Amino acid sequence: MDRLLSPKTKRVLLVLLAVGLVALAGCNTGGDTTPSATSTDDGPLNETTPNETTPQSDIDFDELVAGHKAQVESADSLTEGAQILERYTVNGSPSASTTEVVTYYDIAEQVGLETAAVSQSSSQGSIQQNSVKYTADAETFQRTNSTQAEDARYLYDQEPYNMSAQPTPINFTSVGWTNLYDNMNASLLEDGTTEFQNETVQRYTASGRDRLPELSSGIGSSFSELETFNVTMLVTDDGVITRTTIRASGTTVQGVELTRAYQYTVTDLNTTTVEEPDWIDNAAPDNSSNETTPQSDIDFDELVAGHETQVESADTLTEGARILERYALNGSQSVSTTEVVSYYDIAEEVGMESATVTQTSLQNTSRQSSVKYTAGNETFQRTNSTQVQDARYFYDQEPYNMSAQPTPINFTSVGWTNLYDNMNASLLANGTTEFRNETVQKYTASGRDRLPELSSGIGSSFSELETFNVTMLVTDDGVITRTTIRASGTTLRGNSLTRAFQYTVVDLNATTVEEPDWTDNVNTTG
Repeated sequence: MDRLLSPKTKRVLLVLLAVGLVALAGCNTGGDTTPSATSTDDGPLNETTPNETTPQSDIDFDELVAGHKAQVESADSLTEGAQILERYTVNGSPSASTTEVVTYYDIAEQVGLETAAVSQSSSQGSIQQNSVKYTADAETFQRTNSTQAEDARYLYDQEPYNMSAQPTPINFTSVGWTNLYDNMNASLLEDGTTEFQNETVQRYTASGRDRLPELSSGIGSSFSELETFNVTMLVTDDGVITRTTIRASGTTVQGVELTRAYQYTVTDLNTTTVEEPDWIDNAAPDNSSNETTPQSDIDFDELVAGHETQVESADTLTEGARILERYALNGSQSVSTTEVVSYYDIAEEVGMESATVTQTSLQNTSRQSSVKYTAGNETFQRTNSTQVQDARYFYDQEPYNMSAQPTPINFTSVGWTNLYDNMNASLLANGTTEFRNETVQKYTASGRDRLPELSSGIGSSFSELETFNVTMLVTDDGVITRTTIRASGTTLRGNSLTRAFQYTVVDLNATTVEEPDWTDNVNTTG
């Protein structure tokens, strides 16, 4: 893994366990990262239900996060850590992967050091990769090691950075896992005090899907049966969330025993020091082995800027995503598909979103669907599942309870702009084609060198890549109207894996949103 944990990739990986770009295909383009249809509850389902009461909490989560942010944002230095473990067993054969990242920030001086180590092991073998990155002033130095390469590799870059290649600089914004907590929400219970790093801290815990709704729709959606699902947070007297541990274990829809554990730490505020590594002379410009970025037929940043301009000026549009994952375990094939279509009347702030998730294996087939409608200050939602006979209805209004269904459709960051901001690709012009009765320009890119950001995301799932490419269709107005990403090959565990993603943006200023005929079934008085 030559591109080991860039800042953007690290944030996505450590918050949502990096299942490629699946996280970007959420029902709410601006917020939720997993379709609501994937969320299940442990309690009974009624034909018509108001929004469930949020479980009682011993501390206001928003206030807890605000206090943590205040301490982090005022700190001149701090140390941030993360450890992620994934362990699963297929037909009695265990596999495990661990990721450990520690970043030392001197925020006042804009000097930072980041160490990262990734380990994967199975009956087929094991791989270890590690990286040390150092940013000071306008320069960044990096050293990477891997069991797949005999010698260390040294990389160097300086301002203005080439953000499509390594090394990217350490980022001194959004430190302290503030993005993680912005997207969590939990109904926490006090659980006494404990010692952590020679300090007495307050302990808070939460267990179960109802107390962890955001995590349930993210991490919890990987499981058909959850045996363990809990969070423990340690908070200092100053309000710093100094350690958060998330644990989930159970059985997936494919019948695999799966355990996931995450631990995030924020320590040594205003006492962290950053020392210059003794190897940076090996990564000086003359010695750097950073490859030249492949030639591109179009400036990717300009392409994205043109797309964003068209999307931001549109009064209405339709946004779609389709994600396919197919893999084989010992000759047994499993398939999961996610399809999401969102219709936005941005000018009127009226939207409708439909999502369907289907998972098929030898054991069974499950299908879950959701339709959500937001108009004015109200949101209505209907969910269906093959596991439940009757439809289920939800309702909420401003001010929304963002820790429960339904959350409102978000009218910001539409048009997959976040996807393209985190992609970067060296594209080649490949003629024109027809799409929706319009002649569009076709751009393609293939291979890890032309797709560096995707390589460190989707591509990191593969030990051997057979197919890895992107096709983008662009209108005369500059709208990226369809993007298709394909990756296939063999994983470290020897399994055959195919992933395909398709994102569309169509009907700018021609989309209409009709109110569904079932909103009268929703109880709005609960």
